[in-house]
Amino acid sequence: MSHNSYDHRALRGVKVYDLAFTSGASGAVPTFFLRGRGIKSVTRNATGKYTIVPTRNGADVVDFEAWAEQASFSLSGAVWGCMVSQNVATAGGGIVVQFCTAAGAAVDPSNGDIVKVTFGIKHSAGMQ
Repeated sequence: MSHNSYDHRALRGVKVYDLAFTSGASGAVPTFFLRGRGIKSVTRNATGKYTIVPTRNGADVVDFEAWAEQASFSLSGAVWGCMVSQNVATAGGGIVVQFCTAAGAAVDPSNGDIVKVTFGIKHSAGMQ
């Protein structure tokens, strides 16, 4: 049985945003990103929770993934992130990402972890 997945990055009208940064103590966001073209701001709101605002709003988020590359492996460290909300259709809006342990508990990425978030925004409400 084949797995049919569609890569939204190949669609016209979809802008892909790639963010990567090295986490500071208690999940602190650095001044400079390893990768962040098209990212206006990143704000840490609570334990492991970040608001990411792109430079341009759009109709909807069509693709999303987030993970943490641990500097030193720990079962209790940040492993993955999920998008808990988004309002990219609003000017100045963005996405909210929650990072968690493998067991699903909210946790800050550790000092030196590489945080990576990739998402696509479609810029036409008519696109499926």
